[in-house]
Amino acid sequence: MKCKDLFLGIDTSNYMTSMALVNLDGQIVKDLRKHLLVAQGQKGLRQSEAVFQHITNIPLLASELFQDQDSQRLASITASVRPRPVEGSYMPCFKVGQAFGSALASVLNIAFNEVSHQEGHIGAIQEQSAFRDKEEFLALHLSGGTTEVLWIGESIKLLGGTKDISYGQLIDRVGVKLGMAFPCGEKLDQIAYGLDKSSNLLKPVSFRNGWINLSGIDTQISRELDDILCIQAPEQEAVQRLLIRELFDRINESLVKLISFWSSDTGCRDILITGGVSSSKTIRKALKESFSHSPITLEFGQAELASDNAVGLGFLGRKISCQKTQ
Repeated sequence: MKCKDLFLGIDTSNYMTSMALVNLDGQIVKDLRKHLLVAQGQKGLRQSEAVFQHITNIPLLASELFQDQDSQRLASITASVRPRPVEGSYMPCFKVGQAFGSALASVLNIAFNEVSHQEGHIGAIQEQSAFRDKEEFLALHLSGGTTEVLWIGESIKLLGGTKDISYGQLIDRVGVKLGMAFPCGEKLDQIAYGLDKSSNLLKPVSFRNGWINLSGIDTQISRELDDILCIQAPEQEAVQRLLIRELFDRINESLVKLISFWSSDTGCRDILITGGVSSSKTIRKALKESFSHSPITLEFGQAELASDNAVGLGFLGRKISCQKTQ
């Protein structure tokens, strides 16, 4: 009888089709991802389009995944079946991973675990971080559609975050307006990271009692970008770049306020930061500098595990399996 020592994770978000294998030792065996394609000028996908692309991508990733791995070694399959671990959280795109994962688990007669996309994000960073064995900490989930401050304990509790759009949506809207391909975060981050100064055109992000509003700065930067169009090239590009840097500076300022407020409110100094926005080199550097002389500990983990992936789901499947055998 073959050793059941591999744990499969499947994630079908609105940005990426992902499949990953981790082993009993907590090592990443395979990490496969395929971006969903978004038409030029669009700010995202309709759920029907995302579902169709996932249905196309899943067989391709599965074929690559098992090209050199024996499916009989799978101990469990874990899929994200909803955005967040709360009642009523639902997006059709997650049904694709749920359907494929449950069907494959049934055929192989192994356990199938259903968790949330958010838990996968947290698990991907926590498992290979200094917080691996911590039972309680604060987490910031900063992704394309989510900006939340969470209490992680026996369950996940929402504390604060944004009351309107997310950081990811704000950044992508700016990138699309500048003619970049969606998602735009990596490209804008490269521009911001390469500058040591910024413009001084944007007001600070609205902050009150542990919550932020981003619609105001969204309107401001859209207006400023329209005004910049009147400037002659190459000055136009130079001003745009300074404005992009200021956007990231304003995001960092608001993150410092969120972290400081909720750390003080809860008395917790351990902060895990995950989600695609947290892979930004500009934001990571700025936050580390902001809290370099603070008792607060920030844990970002590996940047490549911050964005949408199935590695965290594999880790969660392994954790669930180990708990059952104890």
